[in-house]
Amino acid sequence: MELLKIEFKKLVGNKSFWIFTLLFLIFLPIIVLLIPSVFGGKMDNGIEMYPLMPKTSETAWYYTCLVSSYFSMFILSFIIMFHISNEYSYRTVRQNVIDGLTRWEFVKGKLLLILVLGVLSTLYVFFVGLLSSWYFSSQPSVNTSLMDSVSPFFGGGSETLEYGNILEGAEHVIRFLLQIIGYFSFAGFIAFLLKKGALAVLLYFLAFIVEKIFGWQFEANSMGDLYDYFPLRSLSEVLPNPNFEALLMGISSPSQFSILNIVMVIFWTVLFLFFMRLVFLKRDIN
Repeated sequence: MELLKIEFKKLVGNKSFWIFTLLFLIFLPIIVLLIPSVFGGKMDNGIEMYPLMPKTSETAWYYTCLVSSYFSMFILSFIIMFHISNEYSYRTVRQNVIDGLTRWEFVKGKLLLILVLGVLSTLYVFFVGLLSSWYFSSQPSVNTSLMDSVSPFFGGGSETLEYGNILEGAEHVIRFLLQIIGYFSFAGFIAFLLKKGALAVLLYFLAFIVEKIFGWQFEANSMGDLYDYFPLRSLSEVLPNPNFEALLMGISSPSQFSILNIVMVIFWTVLFLFFMRLVFLKRDIN
């Protein structure tokens, strides 16, 4: 608890923490609830105007967690990277050690922060997912939207929507938790490795691009199965993107949990955390 108190005291004074947190808290419900409400509906040929429009409780949860996964990848991970890089920029690493923290206690504080921020983010995603499932299940038809009462250009139709239990599909939140801890761990490793926030963000994105290029090469040479074991690929497959062709008829639920994928995600997460600890303990703290 003392280590967490120290970490959160540092976060409170970190502007980037507030910026990224507010982006997540404000825009997640907007994207999950408002956008499909405004643009939901089908065109004359039966294709969805907004392909991610949830049609069941399970797809409402999946849609919520899928959107949240991009926030964890592109916004929330920045909190970890800038928090750690600021430790070096403001020389608080050395000061904490001088004040009595051991090197292991310092890095353990970061490990605990990654876990707590991941859990808190997941609780918020669960809350938004609950709202999403409840809201869309209360709609009388697939094509009904918030704008029906305002403009005749939105909504329409009378197809009955069967949702059932609003908690059906809530297990997708577990997928999100596994994924965000993995992304946080990778971000933490990169930040400890480079010590500079801007460089860490650059390498973070570059890693996704480089791994994708390798993946294309593997798939082109009939070795696509090996690509599934790559670290960032394993993390992304916890909440896989919907097939584009299938999206033309609306979002559908992903496949069931893959035990192998879960094992690979846990393996890479532990490995990232191990290397994060190793890099910090083996290098100079300046």
